[in-house]
Amino acid sequence: MQVGNHPESPIHNVREFLEAHSEETPLIYTEMLDLDKDDKAKKQWKQVARWIKYEQTIEGDGTRFSKPHITLLSVIGLLQLKNCLRKGIIMLDVEADSFNDVADAKSIIKKVPNEGSENDVQEESILDLTSKEMKKLAEGTEGAVVMAGIFDGIDRPMCAFVRLDKAKVFFPELPNVPIPLRFVFVLLNPHDHYDGETRGIGRTVGALLSDEIFRKVAICSLEPYTIADALEEFFAQVVVIPPGNCSIETRWEPNANSDQVARSVGMLYTSFDDPFDGEPVLDGKKDAHTDIVRSGRLFGGLCNDIKRKAPHFVSDFTDFFHGRWSQSVAAVIFLFVANVTSIITFGAVMERALHHQVVRTFFTLILGSLNDLNASIENILCGGISGVIFALFSGQPLNILSATGPTLVFETILFDFCLTNGWEFLPFRFWVGVWIGVVLLILVATDMSALVGLITRSLMSFFFF
Repeated sequence: MQVGNHPESPIHNVREFLEAHSEETPLIYTEMLDLDKDDKAKKQWKQVARWIKYEQTIEGDGTRFSKPHITLLSVIGLLQLKNCLRKGIIMLDVEADSFNDVADAKSIIKKVPNEGSENDVQEESILDLTSKEMKKLAEGTEGAVVMAGIFDGIDRPMCAFVRLDKAKVFFPELPNVPIPLRFVFVLLNPHDHYDGETRGIGRTVGALLSDEIFRKVAICSLEPYTIADALEEFFAQVVVIPPGNCSIETRWEPNANSDQVARSVGMLYTSFDDPFDGEPVLDGKKDAHTDIVRSGRLFGGLCNDIKRKAPHFVSDFTDFFHGRWSQSVAAVIFLFVANVTSIITFGAVMERALHHQVVRTFFTLILGSLNDLNASIENILCGGISGVIFALFSGQPLNILSATGPTLVFETILFDFCLTNGWEFLPFRFWVGVWIGVVLLILVATDMSALVGLITRSLMSFFFF
């Protein structure tokens, strides 16, 4: 019996391979296709998911992609894929000028049903990446296609893993975006032995190609067995969840995974720079706001924020009309109720605490009386104006703006201070607001907001309390 990564073990082989290949490898954009029947009972390949680092499945009758989420795999799916790579066909550095040349490389791929050609896949898919999204793909990104489906024209499962000698663009055949194709994985199964077997193996391949270790081995390997060893190494890093706690259909968003650890192979820790690290969208580089540092320039932080936010300014509002309308309408109703209730409540209380000092300068001339209703109306008007201005120019259209308890306490103390010294409240309150604006302007000009990087959990808990 041997324990650990002993010499000549698969993990040891992968570790030595990585030490010998320190060059950077491109990211892989993976599409997964499922063999399905159309309305005329014709077999055709339809896209069901895609990967860069995280999985996005097609939902809503093929009208949209889901949010990026971590791919949860089953142990039996990993074992079955291991068997496919150990005993199936692995072809490396295949020369091909078209996708038909790839299909002619081995007889197993010829068995892929031709009733629905690759052009049918392109026509059926309505989720093509726009030119704007293509610009977000990292330079040099290569493509991979995973074709996993049930085909009753065979007696036993057949699979093949093909790597082209040079990545070439086969668009609009495959993949569904104009990027060079590097990998093709085909799995044909006469029937599922359990629910979701074939698709589960395909999802496992998609997750593997998004893994930095397996991706490097798959691109640089010269021997087929090394790719199978990379799967063994991936298997060794998998964390198993006891049954009954979740299923492979559970979707864990990347941001919810706060305990990420460095990817390692035995004692060798990877240091590859993945531009998609921490990003749930197809983006070629990290957001600037992830590094809270001072720019060293006057208003440098503000300029950086504007540059970062400007490309997404319009989408902050147009996204309302995309996706599920029910969620958009529910968000509007929630924000409206949250604002109005607090404005009415604190407006009336503040008017009584300040002895009608706020209302009398404006609403006395219009309404001719002073009461709590006037204060609430004035607060609603002010809240609407300031809310629109804040949403348009602050970059945070979903923030809730209204009076709060600390604001009420501050205004009351300020009013009592003016009353004690015999000062007019509104002029004094005006100059307090002016000086607050001056102080905030100085803080913005000197990038003092970078100090939030020093806030610890204990300080956060103190302010929350």
